[in-house]
Amino acid sequence: MSGRTHKLYDQDSHLYTFTATVESCEKTEHGFTLVLDRTAFFPEGGGQESDCGTLNGISVKDVRIQDGIIFHDTEESIPTGMKVIGVVDEKIRFARMQMHSAEHILSGLAFKHFGCDNVGFHLTDKWCTMDWNRVLTRDQLNRLESEANQIVASNLDVTARYPSPSELKQISYRSKIELTEDVRLVCINGVDVCACCAPHVNKTGEIGLIKILDFQHYKGGVRVFMVAGRAALEDYRLRYENAYAVSGLLSAPQDKITQAVQLHLQSEAELKMENNVLRKKIAELLTNDLLNRENAGPVLCLVLPFCEMNTLRSSVNELTQKTGKPVCGLCQNPDGSYAFIIGHPKGGLKALLPDIMKQLNGKGGGSDVMVQGTIASTPDVCEKVINQAFSQFLKETE
Repeated sequence: MSGRTHKLYDQDSHLYTFTATVESCEKTEHGFTLVLDRTAFFPEGGGQESDCGTLNGISVKDVRIQDGIIFHDTEESIPTGMKVIGVVDEKIRFARMQMHSAEHILSGLAFKHFGCDNVGFHLTDKWCTMDWNRVLTRDQLNRLESEANQIVASNLDVTARYPSPSELKQISYRSKIELTEDVRLVCINGVDVCACCAPHVNKTGEIGLIKILDFQHYKGGVRVFMVAGRAALEDYRLRYENAYAVSGLLSAPQDKITQAVQLHLQSEAELKMENNVLRKKIAELLTNDLLNRENAGPVLCLVLPFCEMNTLRSSVNELTQKTGKPVCGLCQNPDGSYAFIIGHPKGGLKALLPDIMKQLNGKGGGSDVMVQGTIASTPDVCEKVINQAFSQFLKETE
């Protein structure tokens, strides 16, 4: 095996098909690991995942680098010494190059205009995040976004090279960590110079649209979410489809959906208020009816025709205060079970609850004077079980 794997992607980031020789193939726990004499597969590193593709039609699951040697994980073995044809997934590689090069532009501009250092970077196939060590406003980010897209339209050269150690000392460049050897500089003429190991586009025009999606304060600075190129197009399509659907649901033009949603939310809030008033009125009527009704059992049982625990609790409290008797309040949950609240001003509920829950297939908890939970039984069964339990309890405590 030679000392280091020859990185074809360093010479040509748009190289997607190549030939190489297998230098080693070792069996692993999850398949096989191959080392080639040269490769166009970019290994995972610097916040970016490894390339995808095939070797002689065999899927490459992961690519990583250690001490200059690039390892390719595959599901099948390929004999040492065999010539292979490698195919890098062009669609994924190019989309990542678009976003990574866009990140260099934005981070370079953030450093130039606001003195921001890029202290974190992560690239997925949907978006990219950049962590800058200073807080920026939305207006400042809009400024960076506009200038970045002007740079894309200018179609500037993007180059990468390894300067000599002596030359490197004379160059001002961005880097998250201090580097001393094998420093690869990616340069966007007149915009940014940054140490980076990943493939990039050749011209800024290849990036396409750059769009900042969102930002948030993060570790004393700001985390910026961005999309570019194909990812920006897919993000726009998704947002358009959602806007189109909402527009149809609200019968409003797409450029008016914000106002339509606001009106809808206002109307919904008004209806909720009216609904709460009606629910309280219904609870009052049922409570008064229960107070005026002769009840043979020791427990008053109130069943509300809606599920609203605050109203149920208020009604149970009112009944216990007015009657001094134990009260069981019930309301049906959306899944068909019943929520319950049992109140008894004289206490003793914690001791009664386990047996009641066992008979009603329920669960709950609380204090001696009030317990609550859910049961799988009907109100009639619940009322019968609770009355039996309290009848025995009252006999024992008299």
